[in-house]
This record gives sequence, structure tokens and C-alpha cells, in this order.
Amino acid sequence: MIGLYIRKYTSDFTPPERIVDFYKNIFDLVSITHDKSKGWDRESESKLNRDDLELIFERFCFEMFLEDKLLFGQALFIEKIKKSLVKYELTTSPYLVMNDFTKYLCLILQDGTEFTFIHRSIHEFYLAKFISKLEIENAKKIFNKKIKPIVVDNLTFFISHLNKYFYYKLFLLPIFETVKENSFFQFNYLKNNQIPQDILSYFECVAHDFDEFFISSSSLIKFLIHDSDNKQELIYFLNSYIFESMYDNEHYKLSHTINGIADITNPKFTKELHKHMNENLKFQERLEHLTLLYNDINRYIEIKENEVTDEDLSDI
Repeated sequence: MIGLYIRKYTSDFTPPERIVDFYKNIFDLVSITHDKSKGWDRESESKLNRDDLELIFERFCFEMFLEDKLLFGQALFIEKIKKSLVKYELTTSPYLVMNDFTKYLCLILQDGTEFTFIHRSIHEFYLAKFISKLEIENAKKIFNKKIKPIVVDNLTFFISHLNKYFYYKLFLLPIFETVKENSFFQFNYLKNNQIPQDILSYFECVAHDFDEFFISSSSLIKFLIHDSDNKQELIYFLNSYIFESMYDNEHYKLSHTINGIADITNPKFTKELHKHMNENLKFQERLEHLTLLYNDINRYIEIKENEVTDEDLSDI
């Protein structure tokens, strides 16, 4: 990947401003050898043009996503290329396309009898590109069946840049609606207000070095997802939007100790914890951010779905 970045920079002396821009340019970068004095294009063995090769590669990445494989043998490789060619009604040898992917484009490496992508993120970007161009009902099926909320996911990151509407409509909004339906997080909090006690009740304190305590993330998980059918969505929400705002073991001084040791079963500690949280500007800002983000998600979807209305077309 570093080599590709260097080739991108040396080919036109313009480092990409965003990581997504780098990935967008990779296919052109690897499929064209530019000689500044003469100018010439390498020819693919399959005789497919760059656009068709990229189309097939995107579909191939999707096929391997369905198989849940990043390492595969030649038989599966050829099978999925054949299927991709049929989907787009392109006629050429799948073996020549395989050579294009491995020798001409060099986006897939051969290691003995097996093949793999030059880097996992190459697969993720072109998979995201494939999904981002789908008709929405087909994209929705993929999100519902195959794209589950996890803590770190390059696929949804790429989709968020390639098709923000899909990212909001099919990924983030369902998560926020699930949280809203299954918790006291209602996304209506504004900074400097009192944090609702229902939300504070999710948080407990745990002992930490004699007379200090910090908030227990495990207790929040316990309260919020107890017997829930939507654990993945709720844990994703907690990790992405709550825990990251709760410092790295930020802790407070307790006023209630016995011989310098905290008895966290004392209800005074929880009451004191909630008081600290109400005074914690960073946590207030995080809760307000959730309100603003939820509103932004819904506003963006509404604007996108009303870009062209019947009224706009009434005079045609």
C-alpha cells in the first residue's frame, strides 16, 4: 500500500487530500503506465477496457464478500469471475481476467496455489463502491443480511464517503432508532440542561485506588442490553458514541470513604457520580452531539428523498 501511495505521488506529484481519494485513484494508477515523453497504456490480456475491468473487479469483491473469503483457490477465483462476466454480459476468458487482476493490475497476489487481495482495504473499498451504486432496495437487502454494526469497520467508513445517503438511511438510522426504542437515550438532550435521571441510572461507579472511582462501562452494557434482541446495534452505539466520550478511565475523588477505602455499595457514591456527570462538560457535549447527529441524519435523508418532487415536474 505504501508503494501504491508513492506511485500515486510520483505519477502526478499530488498527494491525495483524503484517504478515500487515494483509493478512488488506485485503479487508474495500477492500470495505466504513463510515460511522460511518449505516453502509452499497457493493454490488458482480456482486452477489456479499464472501466469494464473495474466493474468486474467490484463485482468480484462483492462475490468474495458473500463467500466471506479473502483467501481463495483458483477454482473459486475463476467461478466468481465467470459469474461477474455473465452479470455484465461481457465476453472474454475468465482466465485472462484472472491474469489481469494478478499481473496487469496486481491487486490480487498469488501465494502458491492460493490467491488473496494485495491489502484487505482494497477489497473493502471496491466492495463499498459496488454497494454504493446499487438500487436502494438491493442495497437494503445487503445491509440487513450482511453488514452488521461492529466497532471498527472500513466497509461502512468507505460507504459513508461514497454514498452518504445509504450510510445514513441503511446503517446509522436503524441503529439510532433501535437505541431509541430500547433505551432511555431519546436524542433530545441539549447541553447545560440536567441530564435525565433515566440516563444517569445506567452508570455505576467502581472502586479505583482507595479514594477514587471511575464509571463502569460494564455496568452500562449490563443495564442497556440486558435480554435485548439488538445487542450488536446497542454495543456499537455504546462503543462509538458513549464510551469514547468517557475518557480513559477518568476518575473522581470520592467524599465518602471508610478509612480511605471506597465502599461502592454505598448509594451515596452513585448519587455523587451522577452529580459529577451532570457537571462534566465533555459528557454533556457528547449527549448533545447525539441529538444533533440524529437530527442531521433525519434532515439529510429528508432532503435527499425530496430532491425532485411532483411539484418540480408539474410544468413538464
